[in-house]
Amino acid sequence: MILLMMHLKHIKESYLKIDFMKPNGFQVVSEASKETLLRKYWNVPDKQIQSSVVLMNEPSCI
Repeated sequence: MILLMMHLKHIKESYLKIDFMKPNGFQVVSEASKETLLRKYWNVPDKQIQSSVVLMNEPSCI
């Protein structure tokens, strides 16, 4: 399982990064899973959690 966390400042930037990763088997995880994963694997403030996206290459592992 590979997790990627991206802090996104601009909507256009976020779509470009997500679209780039999807052909490589990554999918955006749900909001609930995102918060759980961010708190488990990264130490990020609550404000950053709100503006972050987590992609996972094996979403069935959640």
